[in-house]
Amino acid sequence: MKKLKLLICLFAVFIFLSCEKVIEAKDLPEQDSRIVLNSLLFSEDLITANITASRGILSNKAFKDLDNAVCQVFENDAYLGNLINIQNGNFTSFFTAKVNNKYRLIVSASGYSSVTATTIIPPSVKYTNLERYDTLNYNYRLNQYSPSEKSVGGTSKFKLKILDDLSAKNFYSIKPIVILTDSLGNTIENDGYAYIKNNNDENSYESTSFEIDDLTKVNGNQMQLDFDVSFYFNIPENLKSIRVYLEISNLSQEYYNYKMTLKKQAEAGGGFFSEPVLVYSNVINGLGILGGSSLTTFRIY
Repeated sequence: MKKLKLLICLFAVFIFLSCEKVIEAKDLPEQDSRIVLNSLLFSEDLITANITASRGILSNKAFKDLDNAVCQVFENDAYLGNLINIQNGNFTSFFTAKVNNKYRLIVSASGYSSVTATTIIPPSVKYTNLERYDTLNYNYRLNQYSPSEKSVGGTSKFKLKILDDLSAKNFYSIKPIVILTDSLGNTIENDGYAYIKNNNDENSYESTSFEIDDLTKVNGNQMQLDFDVSFYFNIPENLKSIRVYLEISNLSQEYYNYKMTLKKQAEAGGGFFSEPVLVYSNVINGLGILGGSSLTTFRIY
């Protein structure tokens, strides 16, 4: 009986394999190339964009820079001007993005369908009650492994409150910046890392930044942040000081959605059993992202 079952299984496998049809990659239809617009706008900074053409997933051709593209910029629906091509698909302007203004980019290029995207520059972030706490257990310290090998780093815990604007939906990105300077105040380039961890999220882990929306508030418009900032740097001979800054960006919803899906894609890692993650795009008739941000930077250590 067991032999009969085995023969039936082998026969079924043989039938399945004999019915399998192999499709060569060259036989698959080629996807039409579309304009890819990538532009992240920052308040009081020049409006810039990178414009390229998409390619099929099976294509071995290099990405095509669309240096001949025409990129029109509209501010609050009024024509502002065209971006100027530099090279390698990069475009810039002589005008800057302004807080609370809406921007629309329309891009056209010969041989491609025109694309458009819209975003708003949100206001800068206000904060209060910055506190470094539990310094007995969490602190930055000097480590010396030998007379010639020294490092500095560790972890510190911080709290502060964001004063959220209740008139609009807000999305925030929080990122630490560590700057090493010499006796003349010049920045020292150094291999090292700086990470942040959101202690209000039990699923959070150390990363270069974390993103939150304004769903959870206390005392009316206040958002309580509780986070760890960790860093590690080798100490150069000319080191004079170490300063730790916090960058809080108020993101447009488009920029927030883009960053969240980008992180999820990185976390998926392209594993065989991982679910595919599509990176968010708000470019109509094309691909890419147009997002806005206002940045607030201040020293925390």
